[in-house]
Amino acid sequence: MSQDEVVAVMKARNESYEVLNKESWEQVRMQCFYSVAAMGTKIKKPAELFKFPWDVKRKVETITKEEALNRLKSL
Repeated sequence: MSQDEVVAVMKARNESYEVLNKESWEQVRMQCFYSVAAMGTKIKKPAELFKFPWDVKRKVETITKEEALNRLKSL
């Protein structure tokens, strides 16, 4: 295998691990939610119990073509 192929395999495996890890944490949050909801609390959504980094929506910065060119020229 070439170095590029090894890197591609490692990236794919890491992404797969991250998906499995995220799914298991989501399962834990759902179990906690139903346990707490059974006690009659005011929590309406599982995300209200605790937040994960993937729950936060990131703002995507958009720039014009001129701004991009100016940034490149300043480097």
